[in-house]
Amino acid sequence: MPDRPQRPEVRKSGLFRNDPETREGKYPVLLRRDGTVPEWEWFVLGERDPAAMDAIRAYADSAERRGYDLAYVNDLRAMAKSWERSQTLEARQRADGTLTTKPADPDGARHRTDDPDVLQFPATLAAFRAKVDRAARRRLIAKAMEIFTPDLAGAYRDADESDPDPVARKGGSA
Repeated sequence: MPDRPQRPEVRKSGLFRNDPETREGKYPVLLRRDGTVPEWEWFVLGERDPAAMDAIRAYADSAERRGYDLAYVNDLRAMAKSWERSQTLEARQRADGTLTTKPADPDGARHRTDDPDVLQFPATLAAFRAKVDRAARRRLIAKAMEIFTPDLAGAYRDADESDPDPVARKGGSA
């Protein structure tokens, strides 16, 4: 067998958080529904990742053994099945030529250009929350919704101050 030419080692991927250039991780922004950023580390799984369903099922099994709410465990398993169906459909469409996007490559090399504003977002949000009171935040969010989702803005603007998610009550999502 002939020797392969030596090529420089290229870091395919690994976890982004282990790369000195991307310590904040592949998905640097994770927000709770109240707009706060968790203080702990997280790991994001996506539907197109072929290993995701197995990971979710293993998590569901562990959650069940630990006595987590059965509805939560069943929802996890249903999500894994749904993701599996989506992947099967995507593979079928790719095979018949109706889908031309590349398959997921979760361990692939970096291929997107970082947006510095996105990387700065968690710190910006924390500073915003520290400086602006709840009522002012609601007014700013309502104004942004008028621009981006005018059909739901009224529900948010007119809701009682104590209602944490007035948009959901109108049947929408922001």
